Amino acid sequence: MPILRVPNCSIAGISTALPKETESNKSYPFRSDKERDQFISTTGIHQRHIAPPDRSFIDYALASSTALLKELSWESEEINFIIVVTQTADFRMPGSAVLLQDQLGFSKGCGAFDINLGCSGYVYGLNTLMSLMANMPDSKGLLVVGDLSSRCISPKDRSTYPLFSDAITTTAVKWDMDAEAQFNLESDGSGFKAIHIPEGGSLKPVTSDSVKFDRAEEGIERRGIDMELHGTDVFHFSLKEVAPNIIRLLDYSQTSIEQVDYCILHQANLLINQMIGKKLKLADSKMPLSLSSFGNTSSASIPVTLCQELHEELAERKLKLVLSGFGVGLSWGSALIETNQIKCLSPIYL
Repeated sequence: MPILRVPNCSIAGISTALPKETESNKSYPFRSDKERDQFISTTGIHQRHIAPPDRSFIDYALASSTALLKELSWESEEINFIIVVTQTADFRMPGSAVLLQDQLGFSKGCGAFDINLGCSGYVYGLNTLMSLMANMPDSKGLLVVGDLSSRCISPKDRSTYPLFSDAITTTAVKWDMDAEAQFNLESDGSGFKAIHIPEGGSLKPVTSDSVKFDRAEEGIERRGIDMELHGTDVFHFSLKEVAPNIIRLLDYSQTSIEQVDYCILHQANLLINQMIGKKLKLADSKMPLSLSSFGNTSSASIPVTLCQELHEELAERKLKLVLSGFGVGLSWGSALIETNQIKCLSPIYL
């Protein structure tokens, strides 16, 4: 398994852009009030942010990136890399990173590429960007992460639609000779059907049938181009793999869970995160949650939670953090980082 150390890089700041439009799970047409209340209680999700049809991934990415660059007083020509992690890019080709390189005014000497990952994407993306920058003194990079998940989920799928929310985040990474991060990255493609979109790729291109709704069971109707999520499989995978992944990383770095200030888990749902916390013997106060107001924001959920729940502490003092993402792939990974006065911007609503 790739447990590795990456020297010389630290996070300088994080910004978030979200749709201003929200949908409440109290108004979603569940079969009954009891089912609605049970769903909210189990998942912890009360409302979600849903992008309107006239907004795109690039719109939110530009907003979050522009605001963060201004806050940090970073000039466009200083950026050496921009990496995008998303599964809802504006186009099948080209990737979103090159579009952002141009629209943000970065130089042609800026490396730009996309990574196709979901809920583990923040940890994988952070590792990729830091690894590229580790041997480039004074380098700077942006990691843009998130999805407009509402664009690929059937609103008639009561098992999935009320879980996901739209959000895009930008994380600024700088070269820092006093910093070091450790990562533990894992995957298991044999479980890919737990979360996948059956049609729309080169294996099964879109046809007229792809946009027709089929009834999977009562309360669940999907098209071939919609996400298919098998909750029981995801639940068992999360409980089996996430805590051991974090424990191995902490053992590798010779760090105890008590030495960690906070463990920020991907915001899958409340029950999953509580169960993982128990396996780690982690106090609830060390496991911040943003689910209630923001839902499951896919690969953006870790930076969203950092900005929403820890912005004051991140700005004021050093923190030792575990970050853990897990989901689509199946893919999962954790990072152990130390922060030093990170600037977390207030959410931008479009």
